[in-house]
Amino acid sequence: MTATDYRVTAPSGPRWKLAAASRARHESISSRTAATAGSARKTATATRGPGGTANADAANPPEGGHHAPNGVGLRLDSAFHRMKMPMLLHLLRDPSHHHVTFGTLFVDEVMECLTLDDEIRERPGVPVSAWKVPGQTATPAGRYSMSLTMSARFGCVLPLLRDVPGFSGIRIHTGTVIDDTDGCILVGRRVSGMKIAESRIAFRKLMAALERADASGNVLAIDIRNP
Repeated sequence: MTATDYRVTAPSGPRWKLAAASRARHESISSRTAATAGSARKTATATRGPGGTANADAANPPEGGHHAPNGVGLRLDSAFHRMKMPMLLHLLRDPSHHHVTFGTLFVDEVMECLTLDDEIRERPGVPVSAWKVPGQTATPAGRYSMSLTMSARFGCVLPLLRDVPGFSGIRIHTGTVIDDTDGCILVGRRVSGMKIAESRIAFRKLMAALERADASGNVLAIDIRNP
């Protein structure tokens, strides 16, 4: 498969289920919103008499009726928009080949870029020390919190995966070949042979999204799945 084919082939397979699920959820939300709006219009029409004046029964509900005090709806809506939603990254790895593991990274269920990892050596249920080859092993699958911290090695702020069993200093950063990573995740926009290309472009875009979320107080996390 050529680099171009990798980018433009019609979506298929497990990695695209996240995006499909997202679209289905948004369509469902849109349908419910439209239905609610229609119901609200009917209620408004029913509570108005001739000439558009409000009916007495609507203005004076019977005892026991539950009506929100003035302004409560606005306050709830404002509180909803102030809620901090987590930014979740999904990394779906492909099977390793010649010690290299490619994958696809999603941000909030939308495809963001491609990735390159070390070889997957994980054996579920077996201690990390029994299968890890230092500097040549992909991190175990799982969900990890992330933070943006200064990297002493790279001299800049990079995403850091926290509490990875048997690993430390695991970050997302730029790179082209397997020798550019010691267990970290490299990002890029396309694959060429056993390399990942346009890494800096992909990283800048990803980092900008992470910085915006972090500045808003959102929690950062990544979910890594092996094939």
